[in-house]
Amino acid sequence: MKKFMLIAVSLVLVPFLAMADMKEDINKTILKAVNKISPGVKPDIISPSPIDGIYEVVISSKLVYISADGKYLFDGKLFDITKREDLSAPIEAKVRKKAIDKVVNGGGLITYKPEKTKYVATVFTDIDCGYCRKLHSHIDEYNSLGIEVRYMFMPRAGINSNSYKKAVSAVCADNPQKALTDLKSGKTIPSKNCENHIAEQFELARQIGIRGTPGIVTESGRVLPGYMPPQRLLFELQRDVVEGK
Repeated sequence: MKKFMLIAVSLVLVPFLAMADMKEDINKTILKAVNKISPGVKPDIISPSPIDGIYEVVISSKLVYISADGKYLFDGKLFDITKREDLSAPIEAKVRKKAIDKVVNGGGLITYKPEKTKYVATVFTDIDCGYCRKLHSHIDEYNSLGIEVRYMFMPRAGINSNSYKKAVSAVCADNPQKALTDLKSGKTIPSKNCENHIAEQFELARQIGIRGTPGIVTESGRVLPGYMPPQRLLFELQRDVVEGK
């Protein structure tokens, strides 16, 4: 009886062990492929895609697809033609959300909170961007709708530009919310400097695919490019909740 049990257990375990070995071999192959392109870089995620022999690989918050043999990589969207569905979007959103949450936990944002927060929007902004200023001119309206606006900075002219220095002065001000509002309305504020996370936020924007400002990211990690008036933004944030994203 014991011998029979041992045989039965072996028959069950062998396929699982073989699959585990195969997965480990594929992971090693893909890691080697990644290191050929970017030496020393380790993927955050390696998982099977809906296509046999193709794997979803997340590298520094960016999703790419690599073949199991490590010979081919493609950078782009994966669509299900029959279902007319973007298969890459949900994965990118999760990766984006995780990356944003990590930076948020590090602090350094300027946040405008309503009396009761119902929704949260993370907005990548540039001090001198016209539509960023237009968005901020409605900050009280966003708040009145229960939308908390968390600002991260993406000075489009780059680090150490005038827009960057203004952002630093706002973050380092005694009252960052007032300082940012003053800057957005075209006023000047005292120049200040302190330890800040603006360069990190700028790099995050690049990693997660924010191409311009304002770049709005919902709590689910979905990107809403460009300026959105209060009611439209509310609709999009409610859509996230309704669709369970």
